[in-house]
Parts: sequence; C-alpha cells; structure tokens
Amino acid sequence: MQIAQVRGVKIVLHWSWFIVAVLLTSGLSAGFFPHFFPGLSSTYYFVLGLVSVVLLFLSVLLHELSHTFVARESGIEVDSITLFFFGGVSNIESEEMDASSEFLLSLAGPLMSFLLGYLFWITNYFSSVVWLTAITFYLYQINFLLAVFNLVPAYPLDGGRVFRAVLHKFTHNLEKSTKIASSIGKLFAIILV
Repeated sequence: MQIAQVRGVKIVLHWSWFIVAVLLTSGLSAGFFPHFFPGLSSTYYFVLGLVSVVLLFLSVLLHELSHTFVARESGIEVDSITLFFFGGVSNIESEEMDASSEFLLSLAGPLMSFLLGYLFWITNYFSSVVWLTAITFYLYQINFLLAVFNLVPAYPLDGGRVFRAVLHKFTHNLEKSTKIASSIGKLFAIILV
C-alpha cells in the first residue's frame, strides 16, 4: 500500500509491517517501558510504545531515503521504498554500478542511523521530561543497533554491499566480488539461525 511520495519516490508499506508495528507497540508498552520507567499508567506506556514505533518507522524511512538520495546523485534511479517486517528496502533499478557509487550508496543508510542515534542520545541526555527521556532512550539504542547490524559485512546487508564494493574495486570483477560477499552473507545467516 503506497502511503506517500518523496521527491518522486513512492513509499510503500508491505502488509507485514502492520504485524510488526502491533507486536512492537505491545512489547514496548508491556515490557520495555514498564521495566525501565516503572510507576506509570498502562495508557501512558501504550502511548510511549505507539509514538516510539512511529518514530522508529520514520528512522527506517530516513535510512532508506539516504540510500535513495545518494543513488540518485550517482545517476541511479530508485522507483520506490518498501517498508516491511524486517525493515526497509530501496528498489534500486540497477545493480550494475561502479564500486565507488555502491560504496557511498551502501554507507549512506548506516551513517543516517548513526546520526539519528546520536541525535536521540543527545536529546535523551539533556531531557528531564519523562516521556521524552523514555522515547529517546529506546530510539537511540535501536538506531545504533540498526547501524551496527547493517554494517556486518554480509551481503545483502549494507555492510556486505560495502564489502562487495571494496572487492569490486580491487578485483574489477563484480561477479566474483558478489560470490565472495554472498558466501559471507550465507554464513552470517546460518550463524543467526
């Protein structure tokens, strides 16, 4: 379902996103916030959870938009961004790009997540308002976690694409670079399972 359009890029919500939004809101309001910020009402926790999920959604969207804008600067078209159960994906029209473009494009998302994590951390550090402290406490941690996870050199994660770009730069062989990066991606998937 298309929910918006940003500079010609369609923003699409996959049906699975709604499942994770409900699960995450209930998990935050029933477990995370009561544990770290005890003594508030259940309605207060629910609102904290809901606002946090919406801001997490916007964080993931900004992560994907940063990929998109860097891709466009390199002359690569991006038709849409799809947000689904496990995060988001920019639908880049061409996988064939030079190593430097792929390197910059792949780093853009994690750098945005680090920036958002830092901004939420700074806000949390200086905040004395309970609701703002609670929400930014969650969001700085999750954005830093997203940035670090995305930098794991396992293709097709951003870090795997960075790794493939570096290999491509030195080997001048995209197919060979993709096979090596994909092998690490498969190993990482097995470890996660």
